[in-house]
Amino acid sequence: MSSTQAERQTSKAGADGTEKKNEQMEVEDEPLDEEILRMSADDLKSRTHLVENEIRIMRSEIQRISHAIDTLTSHVKENTERIKVNKTLPYLVSNVVELLLLEELQEDEGANVDLDAHKTKCAVIKTSTRATYFLPVVGLVDPSELKPGDLVGVNKDSYLVLEKLPAEYDSRVKAMEVDERPNEQYSDIGGCDKQIQELIEAVVLPMTHKDRFLNLGIHPPKGVLLYGPPGTGKTMMARAVAAQTKSTFLKLAGPQLVQMFIGDGAKLVRDAFALAKEKAPAIIFIDELDAIGTKRFDSEKAGDREVQRTMLELLNQLDGFQMNDDIKVIAATNRVDVLDPALLRSGRLDRKIELPNPTEDARARIMQIHSRKMNVHKDVNFEELARCTDDFNGAQCKAVCVEAVGYKKELQICLKAICDLTGDSFSSYNLRCWKDLSKMQKGMIALRRDAVEVMHEDFMDAILELEVIEWRHLDKYSLSTYIFTSSCSIRFLIYPFNFIKSRLQLQKQNTVYTGVRHALMHIIRNEGLRGLYRGFLMTVPQNVAPLIYCNAYEKTRESLKFHLGLSSDKLVSSLAGGAVSLLTQVIFVPTDITSQYMIIYNNPSAFAGEAHHAAVLNYIQQNKTKLPSRPAFQILRALYHVDGYRGFFRGYVASAGLGMSAGSIFWTVYYTCLESIRWCRRKFLHKLLGYEKEGHPYLLLDQGIAAASSSVVATTLTNPLEILRLRIQVQRASYAGTIRTMWFDERYRIITKGLLPRIINSCVYATATMMVYETLKKVCVLPEYEGQVIW
Repeated sequence: MSSTQAERQTSKAGADGTEKKNEQMEVEDEPLDEEILRMSADDLKSRTHLVENEIRIMRSEIQRISHAIDTLTSHVKENTERIKVNKTLPYLVSNVVELLLLEELQEDEGANVDLDAHKTKCAVIKTSTRATYFLPVVGLVDPSELKPGDLVGVNKDSYLVLEKLPAEYDSRVKAMEVDERPNEQYSDIGGCDKQIQELIEAVVLPMTHKDRFLNLGIHPPKGVLLYGPPGTGKTMMARAVAAQTKSTFLKLAGPQLVQMFIGDGAKLVRDAFALAKEKAPAIIFIDELDAIGTKRFDSEKAGDREVQRTMLELLNQLDGFQMNDDIKVIAATNRVDVLDPALLRSGRLDRKIELPNPTEDARARIMQIHSRKMNVHKDVNFEELARCTDDFNGAQCKAVCVEAVGYKKELQICLKAICDLTGDSFSSYNLRCWKDLSKMQKGMIALRRDAVEVMHEDFMDAILELEVIEWRHLDKYSLSTYIFTSSCSIRFLIYPFNFIKSRLQLQKQNTVYTGVRHALMHIIRNEGLRGLYRGFLMTVPQNVAPLIYCNAYEKTRESLKFHLGLSSDKLVSSLAGGAVSLLTQVIFVPTDITSQYMIIYNNPSAFAGEAHHAAVLNYIQQNKTKLPSRPAFQILRALYHVDGYRGFFRGYVASAGLGMSAGSIFWTVYYTCLESIRWCRRKFLHKLLGYEKEGHPYLLLDQGIAAASSSVVATTLTNPLEILRLRIQVQRASYAGTIRTMWFDERYRIITKGLLPRIINSCVYATATMMVYETLKKVCVLPEYEGQVIW
């Protein structure tokens, strides 16, 4: 034992001794009773004996009470555990039907159930097993906390109420609730001042100033219907109203209310309105109301009947709350014409508010709102931008700002901080970051050029990019049909130029025709107008080539831009155009060879040359009686007999080289001209007219001019390759021999020989094809993307 412990015991013993001495002194000081003083010694002994017996009795009573306390404590502990187990075990879910306050006699009759049951409310419950019970004793829940309709959990055996359960709502409805208060303001919505005022009168004032309506005896509207084209701000206006009224915002989507099982959609509607009543004040916003609110009709399909049941439940709920309740319904749709009249009658969706596409002033205001936090250059003219965005909706005006967005100083600071941590230079990290970003999205024009401010030109380029329809937005079947029909029509109109071009380029020097005019007059005089279309039917399969070209060209562009990370439109388009031209030669070469033989069919010796070169035509002349009557079938049979299958692909390398060269040159020049035309129009047209013009007609005009210019350049540069291709296909000479003959016979005339009709043919075909293709893309947009199309 340590000295410290010994000191503690010594001090404790000293303290006990002191207390005993004090008690003895107090006893000594206390005066004795006179009766005790008069008692004898025997009486004192007997009195002392009696007191000791009482002390022993009291001690035994204390022990008994302590034991009883321990017993009761153990019972309480066991009961607590049992209650805990009962609450954790599955119990019956019941509804409180009614609460009763019994009279004294009735109370006595039911007191045999529990002795403590007196002067408390009794309950009538209905369990989930559809059994109804009367409970004189409610259970563990205070009856004052219950009310009819509450959910409670009861014991399976005694049916005593164990716990009050929360209100039961479908989990999907709880997921639709917006817990946080919306933070949209009226100032975030541009161009809808009249509509905002109507919403304030119909929704905000009845919820915030009820006394005005009560004093005047006016019944405010129960609900509001917002209708109009997509992207006009219907959802944003509903959220702004919820923010102004400080209400819970409960958003329901019409397609979500269409469920597979019978009754699920109606249950969702009931639970949504019940949740709104509990969360009042609340605003229920039903988007895409036309999904469940279409006009009723006779149908044998279970899906249609389920949709109608959901709409009937919605009608019932709209009738189930009062006009002065703190619950308002706001519905939105793009198709007000298909809604059932029962939804639109007075007393349900009382107020109808139209939200059309924004006007010019509204578009300017919307773009100003969405560019407030951007680093916008002071020369940006939003009024001019609004004039350039005819028929844009609010969402597209916002997209213009997003596409034209530029760096913020805060973003540059963040990037520099990351570079300091990683050890990279700011320029290299910046370039790598936005290179990866450009793979994922095509916009962000100011980001592409590493801008600190957003210029006026960035907004204009963003407008043009939004007008471009993506390939995935199109109906491929309708587009293919239209392209094939349009291509046939265009080729039919320009085929005479192709006919004259072929004869001019196949003749040796100028032995047959001296020029375009001489060739045209000679053909019409000797062969008639019909002669200008000789071989046209053999070129009809070539109209399938534009379909292949469109599909493969768009897919190749996407692969080059998004998978290989190429960002230059000129480089991407030239590579894609050259590669796809190589693919289309599989259809082009066989049909073109047959067509060229038909073009020279009436005068083969003047164009085919030597006997070896004219072997195909000589075979036709020698075997006319054995061959079919049609010249096309005669040529096909002769090609197969003379050269086999190889004859149908003679000159494929020259044709492929011509296609790849022409495609690469065309698309490179096309995008260069397109940029130059847009720049010139913005600079000079702005000065002449006072404002800039954009839109789909001007987009077609730009593309037409660029296509014509690029086709002239591509045709001029590839004219020698065209002559080489034709002579190899028709005259059946080798590549080296054909090049040698062309050089010695024609010299520099191969650059201009047949160039004029070829230029006319190429310019008309390229311009018409480009403009028709862009127009057809507008017509063939899938229904789900129609809101993104600008007309």
